[in-house]
Amino acid sequence: MKLSKLRYLHPSQLTSYDFYANFTTLGVAHTHWSYIPRGLGMAHMQKILEGLGRATYMPKETLASLLHRAAKNGSTQGVILITAQEKQQAYTLVNQYKINHPIILCGGVD
Repeated sequence: MKLSKLRYLHPSQLTSYDFYANFTTLGVAHTHWSYIPRGLGMAHMQKILEGLGRATYMPKETLASLLHRAAKNGSTQGVILITAQEKQQAYTLVNQYKINHPIILCGGVD
């Protein structure tokens, strides 16, 4: 396997992103990771990864409710969506809330 070289990105080339979660967490109040404001860098990513590591299989709200919250806060770009919804349902909702250029990972069957 050939590894590509890592290259330095100037801060002006980076895209900041918000994090919205639809899960309850183990060991802490469930609201702690439900929203992490727009940010960049290692500390931002580590906070998100810790939240994902504490995630349970229990959703906190519907996908429509989560997307409504994101759109209401102006988070319509830089969205990574991980959902158990079926792909078509997820794309329909994302389009309804005018989320631009999302990356969607679906756990549901097509």
